[in-house]
Amino acid sequence: TEARQFRRAEAFFMTTRCHLHFLAERPEERLTFDVQEKLAQRMGYKDRVGGRAVERFMRHYFLSSKDVGDLTRIFCAVLEEKSAKARPTGFGRFLPSLPLRGGRKQKFGDFTVQGGRINTTDEDAFKNDPVNLLRLFQLADEHDFDIHPMALQRVTRSLKLVVEKLRDDSEAHKIFLDILCSRHNPENALRRLSESGVFGRLIPEFGRVTALMQFNMY
Repeated sequence: TEARQFRRAEAFFMTTRCHLHFLAERPEERLTFDVQEKLAQRMGYKDRVGGRAVERFMRHYFLSSKDVGDLTRIFCAVLEEKSAKARPTGFGRFLPSLPLRGGRKQKFGDFTVQGGRINTTDEDAFKNDPVNLLRLFQLADEHDFDIHPMALQRVTRSLKLVVEKLRDDSEAHKIFLDILCSRHNPENALRRLSESGVFGRLIPEFGRVTALMQFNMY
């Protein structure tokens, strides 16, 4: 699934880049304001009710960029863990070592924390209890934990669990209000919720404007 996301993003960016070169009639790497409308037209985007073609094109651009960033963080986390398990031997011991995250594991229900990063105990933590999709961000906010990229991967794979039943769940309501009224940094928690896709599924009206830009304010 992640490999397909990468390929789709690559195809979109390379297509955009080629059209940009043809439009400028020279090598050009800047997606500036004045070319965005022409590129949207060249790439087949159409005006629709509630959204201009250029705005739909740029939303596609921002969401594709987000996919690449999210997936890269996940892959880097996997590489980091592998490097932590395979410490250098022989001549490698003279090389500067990577800053590895370790320390004692702490358990918080269906979550574990190690090296200041919170992760799920297993792959089915969200499937078994969808409210965990909100508990993860509440715990991260309450204890100032970083969220492990593998946990975010499992979140994005579980977004289909955010349905009417979860939106109507009283415990989910309480956790969400606790996040909103947090004395720590609710902006950071809400940003994480948004970037993971949970916020947009929890409040569909917000999901429809995620990554949407307004091309001309006038």
